[in-house]
Amino acid sequence: MTDDERLVFLMAERLRPDDIVVQGIATPMVFAAFLLARALHAPSLECLFTVGNTYCQSPGGALSLESLEQYTTHESLMRLGMLDIHCDTVPALHVKEFLRPAQVDGEGNTNNVSIGPWHRPRVRLPGAVGIPDVVSFNPDVYLYVTRHDRRTLVDQVDFCSGLGVGKRSQALNIMGKRRRGPRELLTPRAVFRLTPHGPQLTHVAPSISIQDIRETTGFEFAVAGEVAEMQDPCVDALELLRQEIDPWGIRCLEMVSGRDRSRMIRQIVQKERAAATRIR
Repeated sequence: MTDDERLVFLMAERLRPDDIVVQGIATPMVFAAFLLARALHAPSLECLFTVGNTYCQSPGGALSLESLEQYTTHESLMRLGMLDIHCDTVPALHVKEFLRPAQVDGEGNTNNVSIGPWHRPRVRLPGAVGIPDVVSFNPDVYLYVTRHDRRTLVDQVDFCSGLGVGKRSQALNIMGKRRRGPRELLTPRAVFRLTPHGPQLTHVAPSISIQDIRETTGFEFAVAGEVAEMQDPCVDALELLRQEIDPWGIRCLEMVSGRDRSRMIRQIVQKERAAATRIR
């Protein structure tokens, strides 16, 4: 099983039948996890899509680059303005959201702004968008990263664009009386529970040791009493993801960047168009 597939299954496992999922920009893994969970164990799942600002119960079809807006707008129950979604609808509903930061530290603080000194960064990132707001009120935020290494899992983020659950949020009284902020950090190799007392390793991928995780993680963490091994899905579930939910491998776009991503996008579009021509 590949890293992208493991992340999709980890997210799908955390979705329950009555959940409402929020999918942000450029996160096809989240859409794949939503469709997979609906097919396997949560048929009543609903979703709020940032693309089109729509509320959907049953978007049809598989993952697509050319038909995404058709699924998320034509088959939606309602369309909402940006302010309506982010200021009224999302805070009022008990939604689950999966966020992918460029950097995350052991407190769950995230960075999607810049790598290196903020006044002269080595890399400019897309920006925080609504993450600073979401983590301040939502108790069901999950973080995920596509690479488990010390450049991504750091001791301290270069720029804090989203608060976690540690000392920074406690100092600003963000936590309040009710737990808010990121609940877990998912990686292809491990799962960490994020707590005000520090991260706790709860799961590891098959054939990965706790020592392996320590060597590739930039922050210190505690180890749960029983660290569970991630379970591989059955063959039928894996084939469902590969053949029906995401036959073009759109989820893999989150695993690459730059020229590789541009090349993959062109290849996927060509495959989609060729398939559509055959159907006609």
